[in-house]
Amino acid sequence: MSLTIGARETEERQTEEREAEGHRTEGRERARWTAGSDAPPASAGEPGTRRTPAALILAAARRTRAVLILARTRRTPASLILAGARRTRAVLALTGGQRIRAALALTWPLARAIDWAPLAAVAVFTAALVSLVEMGSELSAGTALDLMRVGGALLGGAAAFALVDPVATNAGPAPVPRWVRQGLRCLLAGAVAMAVWLGAFAVVVSRLPRGQLFPLSDLLVEAVVCLGAGLAAAATATRFTSGRQLALAAVVAQLMLVLATVLLPAGLQLWPPTCGYGHWYEAHRFWLVMSPLPLLWLAAANRDVR
Repeated sequence: MSLTIGARETEERQTEEREAEGHRTEGRERARWTAGSDAPPASAGEPGTRRTPAALILAAARRTRAVLILARTRRTPASLILAGARRTRAVLALTGGQRIRAALALTWPLARAIDWAPLAAVAVFTAALVSLVEMGSELSAGTALDLMRVGGALLGGAAAFALVDPVATNAGPAPVPRWVRQGLRCLLAGAVAMAVWLGAFAVVVSRLPRGQLFPLSDLLVEAVVCLGAGLAAAATATRFTSGRQLALAAVVAQLMLVLATVLLPAGLQLWPPTCGYGHWYEAHRFWLVMSPLPLLWLAAANRDVR
């Protein structure tokens, strides 16, 4: 009789231990999976809904199999969103000073990433143009004026290729906004283009007759307008497309704008053929007043894409 009672007590203790272990296992499963599960495990205290250890093991095996299937894919949409969110939080955590330092640190990589070949080709062409035309003799003022205008228009179109960024659509959040990156590209290309133009101007002036009127300020305004129009057209194209076709579209747009102003009636000459005569001063007052428009257009086109 005592042996029967002892065996029964042992069996009851083992049953209680199994139930306690099941409760602990269920608690661990709930803590582990509830955050990512639409249907969390049933509570052990709810009558008729308690899950046995075998059911918990089976559910865990099913979840493990699902996780392994997702892990075999290269990048799931959820992982991409999570990675983007982490990078965005890191970017937003930067202070103003850190953003300035990041922009300065970005200058050299951007300079290396810019496609300089079009600007280099136009620079060589411009240098040859101003050196070889009427070589061995002095340049006339009209010819010199045409050379500088052709060079300014070509340099403005070539600078548009600096905004070509093949990886812009694939890049994640950057430490600096888009308008800073695009602005740096414009500044780098614009500085090189203007340096080439000023070098060509120096060569042309050296070939003019002594005392010939050839005002730098007026011609510089024309060059700035051509350069700004080319960069603004390219910046607008980057919002709709990518690759070198955006630069080609910008070149076409810039040349159309130049031709539209060249073909105006004689009473509205915006490109007077002789320095200091005819409508020269009126035309260059107009260009001076209009010169901020391409720059404002460029700033608007370089805004962050929403």
